[in-house]
Amino acid sequence: MNKYIYILLIFFVSCNKGNNLECLYEAKNMTIDYDVMLNNKSFNSKSFLDIDGTRFYHSSIYDSIKSSNYLPKGKITLFSVEGKEAKIDFNKIILAQILSSKIAKNNNYLILNKPQILTQGIIKFKRKDNKNIVITTSEKYPVTINNEICN
Repeated sequence: MNKYIYILLIFFVSCNKGNNLECLYEAKNMTIDYDVMLNNKSFNSKSFLDIDGTRFYHSSIYDSIKSSNYLPKGKITLFSVEGKEAKIDFNKIILAQILSSKIAKNNNYLILNKPQILTQGIIKFKRKDNKNIVITTSEKYPVTINNEICN
């Protein structure tokens, strides 16, 4: 009997090993500060940031970033003409500006530090109803939230 429990335990641990782990943060006021060393390798196809159930993924296509729940990654392709592409690099300030504008469009939140977003790329916000904000990220997402890093 003991041998079967041990086998089941090994099976359970090995099945969960491949899952993409998530990190959870919950507080009334949130501070989001992306890693200053962001680059194209900072995000993969499974990287995400979820704020109160609204999930943001990453894309390098400008139209996706502009029109939906995508945030920039790597060089952003603005447009393509005759096989040539116009691209721009992004950094944590651009990322913070885009994310804060998407947060502000949802009328449930107040942005608390607009000048700091433009100068340092740090977002501070809270819900208008003063309820807790729940943020979930993929494992190793390159961000510090309320002074905590998910590894």
